[in-house]
Amino acid sequence: MNKKEIANKLATEGYGVFYGKYEYWDSIPYVQHADGSKTFIAKTYNKMGSAGVDLDLNYNRVLQAIETKSVDINNLKSTLETQRIEKEIEKLIV
Repeated sequence: MNKKEIANKLATEGYGVFYGKYEYWDSIPYVQHADGSKTFIAKTYNKMGSAGVDLDLNYNRVLQAIETKSVDINNLKSTLETQRIEKEIEKLIV
């Protein structure tokens, strides 16, 4: 889904969607959490030495990022990988 579709769907589900500066880019949608933290609806990438921001994202991933209070989609991937590793370690210890 593109950023406009995601923002509209989040708004209809009751999330407050705002727009702000994310790293180098302006007008990037984000959800403000009750504790003041933000989850930006964006994913950064590096292609041929140039940085970019991807706003065409999977809606379920966006919801996961919001639920885990990730900073962005990149942080969500790190969080999920860390959780997976911790579960594997628990299995090995037991």
